[in-house]
Amino acid sequence: MTKMKSRVLYFPENNKKLSLLSRVLCDKLQCKLDKIPPAYPCENEKLVLIGVSMKNDMPDALRRFCRELVKTRAQNVAFFGDAPETTMVNLMNEAREAGTNVIGDVFECKTGGLPFLARVKPEEQTGIEEWLKKVLEQLK
Repeated sequence: MTKMKSRVLYFPENNKKLSLLSRVLCDKLQCKLDKIPPAYPCENEKLVLIGVSMKNDMPDALRRFCRELVKTRAQNVAFFGDAPETTMVNLMNEAREAGTNVIGDVFECKTGGLPFLARVKPEEQTGIEEWLKKVLEQLK
């Protein structure tokens, strides 16, 4: 895989499984991993992958972060996680309205469970790697 300027971000930071899935993506892209809001803002990223896990309403910090993803910060954005479909659609719309290209294919994965039992199963790793390959084909 060719190296490009990219980042993987996830929310919330205390979700161990989401962090492990994010690490798989980081290893494939050879990029940095951070939480949302990140320590340093995105700048001139070719691709930003955002992992989200939540049950209810979208926190304001997450919504504001997606709203700030203008083209100069992130050319392409894709989402993965286990947030409700309406939440994912709202986040995608926030990013689209900011001006970035949003990849419509969302990778759905289960991230709940006990933190000390969190691990990425082989089929989950294969699934997220195949999803990443599809995302890379859709970059603008």
